[in-house]
Amino acid sequence: QDKEGKTPLHYACMNASPCILHKLLDKTQGSIKDVYGDIPLTIAIKYNNERAVDMLWHSVHFDASTRDNQHNTLIHMACRHENMSLLKIISSRTTDFNARNMYDETPLHIACSVNNLAAIKMLKENYVDRNALDVRGQTPLVITAS
Repeated sequence: QDKEGKTPLHYACMNASPCILHKLLDKTQGSIKDVYGDIPLTIAIKYNNERAVDMLWHSVHFDASTRDNQHNTLIHMACRHENMSLLKIISSRTTDFNARNMYDETPLHIACSVNNLAAIKMLKENYVDRNALDVRGQTPLVITAS
């Protein structure tokens, strides 16, 4: 681990080829958090690395309810990207579509803030709270309109 707590697998999840990831996959590294609260899987999600997410999803033990230091869940992170395949992978193990991060944002707030229409539609189909208020007192609809 380096001074940020990252392992080689963390770095590989940012943009590495499948060959490198395959060589680094090790069940002991999959759940190691860096100083930001990220495990290799959350790094892959944040970097929109669908191939790495898929490989980790099927190869490494991890806690599907893991959160980063801002209390974002895997679904919060995935909603930042317009990648429906990635979102489907993550939503297959996600049960709380109304989870809140440290700013009281739900995944719907995040999807609305980046105008991710595919994520918004998917979340609505999972009966999310459309009237949830974040710390600023804003609903997802208000965020979409601004």
